[in-house]
Amino acid sequence: MQWKSRTLPLAALAAVAISAAAMGQTPPADQQAASAPPVAAPAAATPAADATPGPDTGRKSAQEEIIVTGSRVRRKDLTTPAPVTVISRDQITSSGVASIGAFLQQLPEQGGALNTNVNNGGDGETQINLRNLGSQRTLVLVDGKRFVNGGVGAGTAVDLNSIPTAAVERIEILKDGGSAVYGSDAIAGVVNIITRKRMNGVELSGYTGVSGHGDANVYDANVLAGAQGDQGSFMVGAGYFKQDSFFASQRGWAANALSWDFPTGTAAPSGSGTLPRVRVNALDPNTCQGKTATCFNLFNTFGAGKRNFIFDPTHVKVGALYSPDGWRVRDPAVDFYNYQAVNYLLTPSERISLFGNGEFRIADFARTYLQASYVSRTSTTLVAPEPFVTTGNPQLVIDAKNPYNPFGVPLTSIQRPRLHNRNALKCLPIHILINLRSTVLAEMERQGHATGVGRRVAFQMFLAGSDG
Repeated sequence: MQWKSRTLPLAALAAVAISAAAMGQTPPADQQAASAPPVAAPAAATPAADATPGPDTGRKSAQEEIIVTGSRVRRKDLTTPAPVTVISRDQITSSGVASIGAFLQQLPEQGGALNTNVNNGGDGETQINLRNLGSQRTLVLVDGKRFVNGGVGAGTAVDLNSIPTAAVERIEILKDGGSAVYGSDAIAGVVNIITRKRMNGVELSGYTGVSGHGDANVYDANVLAGAQGDQGSFMVGAGYFKQDSFFASQRGWAANALSWDFPTGTAAPSGSGTLPRVRVNALDPNTCQGKTATCFNLFNTFGAGKRNFIFDPTHVKVGALYSPDGWRVRDPAVDFYNYQAVNYLLTPSERISLFGNGEFRIADFARTYLQASYVSRTSTTLVAPEPFVTTGNPQLVIDAKNPYNPFGVPLTSIQRPRLHNRNALKCLPIHILINLRSTVLAEMERQGHATGVGRRVAFQMFLAGSDG
């Protein structure tokens, strides 16, 4: 087979060379007529197949080039090594999710980004993290322009919850790095959210959902209204979203904190040694038996020797030895606090959004464009009570005369949890963009007669407050 593959191109090349030589030696038609003898035998007819030129295999086939609207990233969906994924509004609607962030986090190339399932360490944001390189390295654009970052303080990534879902026309995702065009915040890729520009009439939409356990209700309602004409168009919209929470204790697979025993390869219930009940460590009743009645009862019940005592007036542990005051010795095998049960598995969230798009044709050579959005989002996180421990800190000693010290001696090692760590976050992302474009001034700038034309004025602000 290898010999044939080399011979066939040589044969074709030889045929082309012979044909070219014959064409070069053939004289013009008038010279042939003058020099031809009066009687000549007709030349042998050349087969039609030999005279018919073959297809031009060297010509490259034309390909249609598609350019992303509102972005500087050029793409060819099927042939480029860096394809752009285009997600339409119908795909988002039919997916059954209530937000853009929840939809984008289902993409296979996304991983490890914050969302409303993150309770300890989250703030109600929903981000996108392409290639798991960090949300701060995934650039999010709205109509090809950068959007304000979210989060508490100086956020590093865009909160997708601050973009109204009803205003989205489609989403274009460049899954390869775009740092050469946009900078280092596009190393992982670019997400370009294209908003709706033109519509006539009023559009109402609603969504509701509930988990299989009858909790975690989700409500989403949107209204859009717009009109368009020869001079321009406008569109305004409003939306309301509410997501209810549920705790880890409401799911059997997440209800308990677990510890892993590597030698046996088994998991067992675990938790924190700081219980909701007061715990006093390394207390010897013999050192305080004559000072208070509580210590006297401890000595009569347990005798001398340092022990770790917990206050358990309800006698939770069956069969344990209790003092008359409700104190018993801590059992490290069972006396721990299950902090997992009081954590949110899904944090509650509520937001109100307003959005507007409009353009007006001032003249044949100029038009103005306005885009504005306002989102008010309230999110809540709740984690287990933070423990208060004085062990190992000589600055924290409970004095013997403290009215809350029932033992009459200084206590250097006590443990008890504080109140729940609840944090309610209020966020107000505001985005206003005014753009004036002129074809005449743009041509003047290109020729060097003017500068600073086609500029846009943008105002973006993200306000965040916490009452935790």
